[in-house]
Formats: sequence, C-alpha cells, structure tokens
Amino acid sequence: MVRMGPVSVSEWATRMETGDSLADDFNRRFKLEESFELSSPPQPTRRAPDPPGSGGDENERNNVNIRFSPGRMNMKKGQRRRARPVPPRCDPPLPPPSSPLGAKVHPEMCPMMSSKVAPVSPPFSFSPGIPVKKITKKKVVKKVLKKQEEPAIFHMGVNSSSTGKKKKKKARNLASEFMEEGRLLLSQERFEEARVKLDQICRWEDAVAEAFYLRSTAFWKTGRYQQAIMDCERCLDLDPSCVRARLRGARILKEYGLFDTSETWLANVRKSVDNIDKIEEALRGVVEAKRLYKKCCKMLLETPGCCQVQDMLRDLVEMCPTSPGVLMLLVVVDIVQRGGEGEEVKKMFNNWLKFTGFVPEVRKNIESMSHVLGKLIRRVHQCGFFDNAFELLTVFSDVFSDPCGDIGKACAREKVFLDGLNSAKAAANRMFNRGHYSQAVHRYMEALRLDPKNDAFNSILLLNRAAAYMGLGNHEYAVSDCTLSLKKNPGNAKAYSRRARANIQLRKYKTVLADFETAFRILPSESLRKEIDAFKAHQKASKEAAQQKAKAAQQKAAQARKRKAWKKQTYYQLLGVTQQATRVEIRKAFHKKALIYHPDKAGADDEDASEMFKLVAEAYETLREPRKKREYDMKQRFSSYYY
Repeated sequence: MVRMGPVSVSEWATRMETGDSLADDFNRRFKLEESFELSSPPQPTRRAPDPPGSGGDENERNNVNIRFSPGRMNMKKGQRRRARPVPPRCDPPLPPPSSPLGAKVHPEMCPMMSSKVAPVSPPFSFSPGIPVKKITKKKVVKKVLKKQEEPAIFHMGVNSSSTGKKKKKKARNLASEFMEEGRLLLSQERFEEARVKLDQICRWEDAVAEAFYLRSTAFWKTGRYQQAIMDCERCLDLDPSCVRARLRGARILKEYGLFDTSETWLANVRKSVDNIDKIEEALRGVVEAKRLYKKCCKMLLETPGCCQVQDMLRDLVEMCPTSPGVLMLLVVVDIVQRGGEGEEVKKMFNNWLKFTGFVPEVRKNIESMSHVLGKLIRRVHQCGFFDNAFELLTVFSDVFSDPCGDIGKACAREKVFLDGLNSAKAAANRMFNRGHYSQAVHRYMEALRLDPKNDAFNSILLLNRAAAYMGLGNHEYAVSDCTLSLKKNPGNAKAYSRRARANIQLRKYKTVLADFETAFRILPSESLRKEIDAFKAHQKASKEAAQQKAKAAQQKAAQARKRKAWKKQTYYQLLGVTQQATRVEIRKAFHKKALIYHPDKAGADDEDASEMFKLVAEAYETLREPRKKREYDMKQRFSSYYY
C-alpha cells in the first residue's frame, strides 16, 4: 500500500541541512511505472531466482522484498519482469500545535487534537485485492481529489512546494470555496458545520488570517471562548492590522472578566488605526463593566442583603457572562438573598469551569480573587447570614477542590475561623444549659473577644450572657447586656423581650410594655402575645389598686378636714339651735342628729358618723343642764381674753 503523509519536524530539519527539497522527496517516494497490475487476492512475497548478473545477493543483504504476480506467466519466453521495491511507509503526522498563550492546549478544548475527530486520510491509497489497470499518477491524484477534497487541501498545503504552481493554485481555489461555504454557514447560524468546514482551511500551512477569524466566530457563538481567543491571536499573528480580531478578542476577554487585559488589547490597536470609533466604544464598555463590578463588590462587602445589587448584577451578567468574579457575586447574592440551592450553584460553576478551567489567564484571575472571596464569606457571616456563609464555603470548596490553590486556602482559612466561633459559642451554651451560669458568663466573655467586628454574632453572645446574668439574679447586668445587643442588632426581638422581663424583676414597668410590643412587632408569636396580655392585666390591677389607695387617702384627708372643722363648731352649731333655745328645742335637735349619726343608723364602720355622734352627744349633755350651759356660754364669751 502506498501512502503519502505530512513530513515530520525532524525530517524537515534534516532536509534543510542536506539541501533536499520537497519536490525531490515527492519524486523519490511516488515515482511509479507507466502501468502495473496488482493481483487479487494478494500473493505471498517470494524470493526471485537469481539470474546471472541480477544482483540477488545484494537485494538480500538490503532486505528488499520482491513481489510477483500471476501475470508473469503470460510473458514471452526469455522476457523477465523487473523487480519493483516496495515504497516506504509514510512518516508520522506533525505534532499537535501549542496554544499561542504559551500553554499546552487541552484535548477537549481543541477539536483538532480530540481523539473523537477522525484521522485525516492520505490523498490516495490502494487496497490489496482490487485490480487497477494502467492508472497514472496524474489520474490517481485527480480521482482522489474528487472523493476527498477537504483533506486534499491540508496535504497539498504541507507539500505545496512539491506540487508546483498548478496544485498551489488549485489548493487556493479549494480554500476559497471552503471559505465562502463557511461564511454562508455562519450567516445561516449553522456554527458547528461552519467550524468543521473552516477546520480544513486552518490546518493548511498557507491558511490566511480570515480563516482563523471566521472560525473564531464559530467558536464564539458555540460558547468555546478559549478557542475563539486562540484563533483571534493566530489571526493577529498573520495580520496584525486586523481590527475585527482585536475587537473580538477584547470582547471575549471582557466577558471573562479580564478587564485590564482587554483594555491593553484595545489600547494597542487604538494607536495603529485611523477610525477609532468602534475601539473607543468597546473601551468604554470595558471601563463601565469594570466600574460596575467594583461597585457590586463594595456593596456586597458593606451590606450583603442589599436588594439593589440584584439589578446591578443583572446588567453585569449581560456584559460579562463568563467572568469568574461576576459568577462568584451571583452565587453570593443567590445564596444570601434568595436562599439558592447549593447543588444548582455547583452545577453552574462546573459547567463554567468546563470551558474556562484550562485558560491560564482566567485561572490566574480566579486565584487573584481569593482575598475578595474570603472577605465576602466573612462579611456574610458578620451580617447575620450564618447558615448562608457556611453554604457559600461548602459550594466554593467543592467547586475549587484544589486545597493548594489560593481559593482553596482562603476557604479553608475562613472555615477554621468560623468553626472556632461556633465552637466557643457552643461551649458557653453547654455551661448555661447545665446551670453553671458563672462559667457560662466567663465563656461568653471569651467568645466576644474572637471577632469584635462581628456585630451580628456578638449580639447573640451578649443576649445569651444576659440570660446567664438573669440566672444569677443580676438583673441590672442583664438589662445592660440587652441594651448593648440592641445597639449591635436593632432588629433582635429576643433582646427586647428579655430586657422587658429583667425590668419586670426590677419593678421598672415604665418601658416594659414598649419592649414587649416592639418584640411582638418584629417577631410575632403566641407565647409572646400571652405574656403581653398577662402583663397588661397585671398593670390594670396595679393601676386599680393604686387608684383605690389614692381614693382612700383622699377620703381620709377629707375626714380629717371635716373633723377639724367640726371641732371648731360650737355646741349650738352642732345641734343646729340658737343660744336662746329651750330645753325642749335642744332635745328635739339632738334626736334629729342622733337619727343621722347614731352608729346603729349610719353603720358601725362609718368613723365620721361615730365621731360626729360623739360631738353631738357631748353638746346635748352640756346644753340640757342650765348650770353647764351658763359655764359654756361664759367660756365662749371670754375665751379670747385668756392666753
């Protein structure tokens, strides 16, 4: 079987040193007779007899195999067929190309190197057992070109110097046809078919820059951004003035999140072209995406629960759909604000890494964001999203499973720190649950020193320490810790309710109801509602008791005033008679007053009536006897002269 294949690199260097051309190699390999026959089926190779002067011993020393066919039997007497040496096998194919970025191309990312792609067939070959009659080299090449047009371009391009001007021209014509077909397929959005068609041109060593640019379009539209960037770089190597390739590469770099590299691409081309409107527009887009990304990072670091970040990220995802930084922010927002599922996030990240994990610059950009990721996770924990912070750690640890990478180290470092916080809190809670309130207070103090800036976590620790103080009976300290907890987290309902209970124990009812109502408004619950109702009933009873006490005091004061006023009255005023009244009139007045103030008539519990009856009886006893009456009158008349 005769085959033709590409020339190896080592053989190429050897020929360059010896001066052999590809044309000499072609003639040496494929010099055929005018006509020949191959038997069907093939016969085993036999050693020819050594006629005189045939040099058979020399052929044996050189291990040259001689083939004979049955057709030799039909030869004339004395005629002898000349032995034909078997042509050597073709050389191995050229080594796979390397990435223009300097890194080895991964087989999955380059269709030319994938094992799934069928190997390129040689331009022509003969199968044993099929008779071929008088087929010249020119006819064979023409016949095979009709059957295998696409691989023919590749091989004619490699050995173009050996085929002459005519084959060069034919190869260029075929390349032009494939180029037009590729453009047509791209316009019809049949990107995969266009990529397969353009692959045949790009394998040709004389491929033009336009072929790589068109194939970058097919790669870009099918989501294979790495190959698209590589084709843009190859296009720029062949044609540095191709602005379209520069713009496309800058756009893909921007979508990757490589804003600085994208700016560098655009800045370089801006110096070498006259019409820079498109360049300026693309540069503004890169600057805007970079500004928006930094703003989103800043807002998430300040307030991870901010809803405004969602709208900003929506615009940023449209600008940079494959940026690792943007996807990380999207994961943070999804987990913190919407409670996203970790499995979905990991699936999204794995799909993304499938296309970007082998790009060195993108991988470097991912590793450079490790400090931002660590700050985001800690900030999420500091804002009170404790479960979300651990979910973020789990997601990023699973996606970036390399423990030696920067992101793996950052996740491990944050996990150790957050686990330490939880362990300190759990130890203090165990002491509290066992009733060891003094030890619990000490453990809570130690936990508060671990992360002084974590207001959300420290707010919970202060609240738990207040409960421990209440267990010890130090309600003043409990109220103080509840107030500190509310300063760090004003929305903590438990802090309000616990401070209210401590104030009840201190009998400071002024702010108790307000604290209870605030706690119920933040976190409504049936138990808290019952507690509020019980406190209101207690307050109502206390108020009524206070009112009754005040009323009794008022009545007592009024009685005192009455008694004082009665004591100032004369006996005549008490009985309601004049000084000239007779004994009969005095007795009648006494009976009337007795009907009013007598204990049997007014009630035994009426102290005023009893006191008044005593005074009325005393006045009657004095005024009914003339002697006592004269003495009383004399005393009333001259009482102001005595000191």
